[in-house]
Amino acid sequence: MPMRLNLKKDFLLVTTMLVAVGCSDSMTEECDSEQRIPIVFGTQVATRAVVENNKEGMDNFTLWGWVRESDGPKLFFDAVPVTPSGNYGEKRFWAVGRPYGFYAVHPEKMKENNIATEVSCNDKGELRVTGFDSSEMGKGAVDLMTAAKTDVVYEGGGMMAPVLLAFKHELAQVKFTVCTGEKQAEVSDIRLLGVDYKGDLLWTPEESTWQNRINCTEEGTPFVRSESVRIEAGSSVTVLDSVLLLPQPVTEHVAVTFKYAYAGKPLSEAKEAMVYLDVAQTTEWIKSSTYHYKITLPAGDADITVKVSVGDWDSRDISADW
Repeated sequence: MPMRLNLKKDFLLVTTMLVAVGCSDSMTEECDSEQRIPIVFGTQVATRAVVENNKEGMDNFTLWGWVRESDGPKLFFDAVPVTPSGNYGEKRFWAVGRPYGFYAVHPEKMKENNIATEVSCNDKGELRVTGFDSSEMGKGAVDLMTAAKTDVVYEGGGMMAPVLLAFKHELAQVKFTVCTGEKQAEVSDIRLLGVDYKGDLLWTPEESTWQNRINCTEEGTPFVRSESVRIEAGSSVTVLDSVLLLPQPVTEHVAVTFKYAYAGKPLSEAKEAMVYLDVAQTTEWIKSSTYHYKITLPAGDADITVKVSVGDWDSRDISADW
């Protein structure tokens, strides 16, 4: 029996199929009213005022992210490296109406660089940095920071603002300056001892705790400046700078030792000094704060004195000496 064609009906059917194929392939605005919106990040260090333009204090960081589905949280960012400007490589896109949680730790590659033995995050937003080592000083010091942004929801209908990750310091910053009086002096073999410099960080949205702390002795301390430092009469020199330590109490065992000799005396006749830091009346080093100790060498037979000023991370002696 010959096939009959309904030209009008068949023409409409073919036309509809072609339009549908064109929509799925091109993903144009006319065909897909809900365009895919990329997830974008902004970063800020909590102690700095400038959000986007002052990135020199940051390195790349590691990011985890979960989206809550009906059957539970789904891992969306799995230890992804992100630059300070928020770039992370292949883009991820928002799902409409679903809550996201983002968690970050700075810097990246701590395990690869032997700064920690393990770095991880679970779907409860608990960050763990196991075996963290803060023994580097100065430019090599590791600024351990954390950030989180939870319950972020894209409601659809257009662009989405960047997710702002506000990083907070998990360590305390300590530095030491030696001052002289009317005489030039040489200071050498400067050591900080009795401090906790290794441990395991557990960060939760509610608090940070440190466990399995390791304390350093005078012989085993990594905080040493062996070379001699000349200090002109009436001036001062910072002898240990940017020592970043676990938050901890300043106990009677925390001390600085060094040798010093005034001009005209050989270093072989240098005096040995041990300054206990609890005499400066600061009882605790708190994370995100800076503690600047100023040690003054004695005139004649007077005692060595020590004072401390306390400020925020980037400040310069904003509070009174004690």
